[in-house]
Amino acid sequence: MNRLWQLHFGTGLVKTVEDFGTQGDPPSHPQLLDWLATELIRTGWNIKSVQKLILTSATYRQSGHLSNGMYVRDPENRLLARGPRFRMSAEMIRDAALAASGLLNRQMGGPSVRPYQPAGLWKEVDGLAELAGVYEQDQGGALYRRSVYTYWKRGSPPPAMVVFDAPVRETCAMRRSRTNTPLQSLVLLNDPTCVEAARALAERMLGAGGSPESIVAVGFRLVSPSRLKAKCS
Repeated sequence: MNRLWQLHFGTGLVKTVEDFGTQGDPPSHPQLLDWLATELIRTGWNIKSVQKLILTSATYRQSGHLSNGMYVRDPENRLLARGPRFRMSAEMIRDAALAASGLLNRQMGGPSVRPYQPAGLWKEVDGLAELAGVYEQDQGGALYRRSVYTYWKRGSPPPAMVVFDAPVRETCAMRRSRTNTPLQSLVLLNDPTCVEAARALAERMLGAGGSPESIVAVGFRLVSPSRLKAKCS
């Protein structure tokens, strides 16, 4: 339950999600955590139901506006006095771009897929081509499936996801770091998935017709956080 809270608020009610022992941080709201845990059990471990409970709560739906006084008193928002504000995970960033553009393939299940990746990367990382294997990129709708279905080679993970702090999966990572680097901007500007998503989004906006103002308004609605959450779920 603590990890689900971290997914939506950026930080768990117990900040050290990997350590509930004496060396970890105490819960900021122990009674809330206990109640949520019992709700998860009561609903038969229904993850979707509990996530809906969090997303429709008054706590989550607060404004994310941060005043100077609020920042001084509670810089990490441990008191939950404002809505969460944090960058999405690497997989969510890719899925959100595809969802906003209308390219997202919502097919469920099936084998892993191999979306865009720099040519020859496996050989450069692993050395001899006969040992590294050949990355055979998929075509058509398989390029736009959810990121959870992306084929992942631990020795050569998808660079567009690693840039956004996705763990390399060599060890278990309970918490992800969040960095801000120029490489992230370059990925959003040049990665084939992002370029195709941007073009498709522009086509959706222009297809709506009307004045420039109304076209821009359509774009804002398509990329609104609430709409993307519904589309990616």
